[in-house]
Amino acid sequence: MLSKDQMIGGMDVMNACLKARNEEDIEDIWLSMQSLCNIDGMMLSVAESFKKNDIEASGSTYQHGIDAGWRDKYLGENFASIDPVVRYCSVVQDVFRWNESFDYFGSEVEEFAQTAAKYGLKDGYAIGQTIHQITHTASITSVSMDASYLDDAQHFMIRQLLPHVNAILSRPGFLQSPSITKKEREVLQWASQAKSYWEIGTIMGITERTVKFHFNNIFRKLRVNNREQAVKKSVILGLIQ
Repeated sequence: MLSKDQMIGGMDVMNACLKARNEEDIEDIWLSMQSLCNIDGMMLSVAESFKKNDIEASGSTYQHGIDAGWRDKYLGENFASIDPVVRYCSVVQDVFRWNESFDYFGSEVEEFAQTAAKYGLKDGYAIGQTIHQITHTASITSVSMDASYLDDAQHFMIRQLLPHVNAILSRPGFLQSPSITKKEREVLQWASQAKSYWEIGTIMGITERTVKFHFNNIFRKLRVNNREQAVKKSVILGLIQ
């Protein structure tokens, strides 16, 4: 049973998640959850997908309350491609306990689990989204804890709040944006106003063929197949208004 203060605190965290736009906001949310749920650390990652190449090319990771040595080792040795917690997100779409992923993959992740434990990461909760319907991004939010210091209400609070924290990662600015040129950004802006290739070319003073050339580059950079997808993803990434 949650106390009145816990319910108010939980609502405050949810509201903060709705307003969060940068890493400072995430840090404030971590501090609130640390006080409310008695967690130790928080880790958030977002990338084009959980595929190894996508994680390396477009991944962004945020860690608070985690040993700095673990962050360096995790990124330096590309642990995201073998991390059982990350991999388990493709199996379970809801909040889960870390040990569920360790049990699922068995002996093949024992060495990883032992290495993480050396940095104080023995237990926690996580939730992941394997693919966003518009941007095709993947995200995961995970918190570490010492379960011996948590009561049932705090376990419940973590399960309720993690989905709200993870939802932050699909907003503009949290995914590393591809390198879009000024001209490409301009054709995207006109395309968002339903202008045709010919109309965009006329407005910009370039040929229709050049407009199509820009869009082919945009499709490749954004990993999309058509104009509609390109515009939607550009809005999500904050490339255009």
